[in-house]
Amino acid sequence: MLKVTEQAAGLLRATAQATEGVTSEAGIRIRRDGTSRDPHTIRVGLDICDGPEPGDMELEESGLRIFVEDGLKEPLDDRTLDIRNTGSKPEFVFLARPIAANSRLS
Repeated sequence: MLKVTEQAAGLLRATAQATEGVTSEAGIRIRRDGTSRDPHTIRVGLDICDGPEPGDMELEESGLRIFVEDGLKEPLDDRTLDIRNTGSKPEFVFLARPIAANSRLS
């Protein structure tokens, strides 16, 4: 399941709260955003919205409601949404979580 770091959740929560026209129950929707030239890359967008779309997976991380588009459930499974500081502004990134040392692959 998708995880979100406290740092990313805090920034997204602050952004949602500062957006006019949304309720206090607003969350972040992760959706496909166009196509990538690289077949191994998925472009995503983040929207602030009051609720999920039909078929979205809904979760809560650090007090932030998150809605994941149906087609992104599998690609984002076992990923962590984090922030990378690029100088002028933070950039959201999806990191692969490492396999635990005591896990075995079949």
